[in-house]
Amino acid sequence: MKRTFEHPAPSERELTGPQYWRSLDELAATPGFKAQVEREFPADASNLNGVDRRQFFKLMAASFALGGLGLAAGCRRPEKHILPYGKSVEDAISGLPLYFASAMPTRKGAVPIKRVELEYPKSAIRMGIEKGHVVARLNIDEKGNVTSVSIVSADPPRHFDRAVVDALMQWKFAADGEKYVGEIEVDFKLQ
Repeated sequence: MKRTFEHPAPSERELTGPQYWRSLDELAATPGFKAQVEREFPADASNLNGVDRRQFFKLMAASFALGGLGLAAGCRRPEKHILPYGKSVEDAISGLPLYFASAMPTRKGAVPIKRVELEYPKSAIRMGIEKGHVVARLNIDEKGNVTSVSIVSADPPRHFDRAVVDALMQWKFAADGEKYVGEIEVDFKLQ
């Protein structure tokens, strides 16, 4: 058997007080909401005026294809591979930016006092490499000692790097009482 509930009659306050909606259907039936829907979605908004659905999608697909083609052809940014330090650099503090990283001044006239001759790497001899060119950047402390060596460029790459770093770490330069950075070019020739 079905139950029926007898609700009490509404009080005077309920009849004259503010009216609240109980569901979205009640809200959609209010005249203010209907007027706002008419302003937001005009009656002819769904009409495409002579363009059928198929033509519209063809045009949109062509637009997306050309947009993607333009991005792929000329607007790609070059890829840069960022590698962590193998060894920590002296005087580098994590999180503190190095302002000279993109335009590091090189000191001309860094005078070496003690030089260690570079040995031609045996691996390069075995591979038949007869010549090479390496540019190395040196960090030199106040006493003229080399604190670190980094390879700026090498041709051919990676064949002469270890020999250059090992030899230059033993060099000593004229001391000026301040730290500085110098660059050295090294040419290798097999004779």
